[in-house]
Amino acid sequence: MSGIKQHQCPSCGGNLNIDNEKQLYRCPFCGSTFDYAYFDEEQAMELGQTYLSREEYDAAKDLYKFLLKKDPHDTMALRGLMMASASCNDIKDLMKVADSEGFSYEEEDVKFVLENCSEKDSEYFRDLSSVYSGLKELSDVTSEHNSLREEKKKIEVKRKNLCDKYKECLVPDRYGSSHEPKPMFFIMLAVIAVLTGLLIWLITLVVRNSGDTGAIITVVFAGLIFILPLVLVDLLIVLPKLKESEKIKAELESLDKEASEIQEKVDKLNDEMHDRSSKVKHSCLDLSKKDEKITAATK
Repeated sequence: MSGIKQHQCPSCGGNLNIDNEKQLYRCPFCGSTFDYAYFDEEQAMELGQTYLSREEYDAAKDLYKFLLKKDPHDTMALRGLMMASASCNDIKDLMKVADSEGFSYEEEDVKFVLENCSEKDSEYFRDLSSVYSGLKELSDVTSEHNSLREEKKKIEVKRKNLCDKYKECLVPDRYGSSHEPKPMFFIMLAVIAVLTGLLIWLITLVVRNSGDTGAIITVVFAGLIFILPLVLVDLLIVLPKLKESEKIKAELESLDKEASEIQEKVDKLNDEMHDRSSKVKHSCLDLSKKDEKITAATK
């Protein structure tokens, strides 16, 4: 038993339900029943259109299926069922959803319509079914496009966070400037190497000239005072920052590659969406002319 909204019982004013199995209206409040012939077909069609305009698509489907129990080839009932199956009011609604995602339709209802429509109406319903298929494909492409854009936004957020982390890897100097850790590491390494070479040269010079152990120790001690802090800074501060920065660079490179691939897909989907949207809208315009003839012929 299916509920019908805004269809009132003549006896008590309660909303009627449709009993499809017994083909009658039933009031759940006073228990009254009415044969479907109680309401003439014209009134039922108007009611169905009212349901569609109010976006009460389940109620509209119930009503049209109810009418099709009596006449499975009724053009307007079949048309109404098609519209309700796609949660649309008319062809104009179909053109609106061409620019959005989330379009869907009940394939079983469409199949029923195609199997039961008369030969003279078959072209119209086939075209309408084709528009549904096109809209569904367009909706799927749009959904994929939007999903990729969201994914790209997430990558941009990750990239920004990594860039902020990379700034923490910069090595400040005494003047407040920050430097890349990699060149800083090798510059300091070169300075340590030069100072170590100079220290060795001084020790050799002292040994050759005097051989005084005290003088040698003094030279070594003086040299280490300059060299050892540089070694500690380079190994304990600059080197860890260098390793972290290289790791971040690799992650950034990977993210940039992924973002580039996503953007390439997004661009292709943009073109595909444009083509599909144009074709569907053109089909809808052609179909609207046939729809006008169908509705005019049944009045």
